[in-house]
Amino acid sequence: MAAQRGWLRSPSALTFLCQEADCGNTLSRVFVVALLYSCVGPNDEKKETALRCIRNRSLAWVLLGLALILPAMTFGQILVKQSKKVDLTPSKAICHGANCKVKVKPLKFRKVSERRNEITDDDGWRLRVGYQANTFTIDQTRTVFPSVPTSYGLQQLSYATATRVGQPVVGVYGVRPAGYRWIPGRWAVAFGAAGQRIHALDFEALLAPRQVRSGDEDFVGAHLGHVVMDDGIIYASVGHKTYAASTSGWNATLVAVNPATGKIIWQSPPLVSNANRFVLVGDVIVSGYGFTSEPDYIYQISARSGAILTRQKVRSGPEDFHLNQLGRLFVRTYDTDYVYQLSR
Repeated sequence: MAAQRGWLRSPSALTFLCQEADCGNTLSRVFVVALLYSCVGPNDEKKETALRCIRNRSLAWVLLGLALILPAMTFGQILVKQSKKVDLTPSKAICHGANCKVKVKPLKFRKVSERRNEITDDDGWRLRVGYQANTFTIDQTRTVFPSVPTSYGLQQLSYATATRVGQPVVGVYGVRPAGYRWIPGRWAVAFGAAGQRIHALDFEALLAPRQVRSGDEDFVGAHLGHVVMDDGIIYASVGHKTYAASTSGWNATLVAVNPATGKIIWQSPPLVSNANRFVLVGDVIVSGYGFTSEPDYIYQISARSGAILTRQKVRSGPEDFHLNQLGRLFVRTYDTDYVYQLSR
């Protein structure tokens, strides 16, 4: 009897339990050690008594874990089910209702300057042009929009956007794949001034590639790019980060969605928007597309129909836009910075 006293304190206890519970990873080993220490005391006199204690406590811990995890999972599933799924992508730009009858005139672009940049001086460009962010990282969102949650169900916040004062803040949420340093966006959730959820859209149907070139399957995972909500409409860029040929030329589109119904109002032609963001100027969206040897253009897109109004050649792929209050548009491309004066 005395030989078995203090069995839980002996090295053989951990060895035995790890054989039973498979301590193949750090988490399971920590769990076993925690069980050992929780039963140290009067219960460790005999091996049989100690094992009975461990079995009882491990069952209690599992039940407690389920009691905590299942409600969270259920709540997450409820939130996701409440999201409206965006309808399948139409094959070409379409529009609905009175918007189709309104002809949108493109903006006039007068070039003020064009100069080569140092490629890596993005921060310097933002300072020079008086860049005012409307897209915020998770940490920035906690400060700027503390009422916007950093998770939506089981999805993590990727970033948040806001077009102007008085318009809803849109949080873009997704699941971080293993090995990714960023979170590909799939859900767009609009929040009011008090943090109340106004709309939630699931863009899954728009993210599935139509046709994938053999061998490129691992590179064409599409995601939400820039997303804004303005005057009751959600505008978003959708695409992947590789060559257009990988998906037969279908990539980098803009889409307008009615968040109340989940119905697509229009979707633009492809290859018009893969910059970090686009700019909404009244009923015109200014966007940009370019990728390595593919053509590089600034586009004007009708915010009413998704049709291309004009396109303007630039030296390299557009990366970012900033519009100041004087109507000056600052365009950052891969190796050149442009300034345009916009007018009607």
